[in-house]
Amino acid sequence: MHGITDSMEAAALLVVAVAKEHGDITRDSISEILSMFEHNFGIKRRRSIELYSSSIYYLKDSNNVPAEVPSILKPSKDSFSIDHSTKLIQMLNSTALLED
Repeated sequence: MHGITDSMEAAALLVVAVAKEHGDITRDSISEILSMFEHNFGIKRRRSIELYSSSIYYLKDSNNVPAEVPSILKPSKDSFSIDHSTKLIQMLNSTALLED
């Protein structure tokens, strides 16, 4: 998880981490997350499923993701543009509202 150099993979990991903060992720939330990935990253459903699945895998043993955010972003932070950062913040906010 701390070796992710692709900004899209790092962003996906953080989005899924936010969704997991609410506990188990519902089927509806998964669908929304996949759609978010497709729209914001400009990818197809298959790739969005791969991103979601790898994020779940990376997070399976993590107990304190908020404390790990700097380490997660460090390898990819130079490839984040202002637009990428803005989209990530929007996706994180949308994800936080999914289970409310």
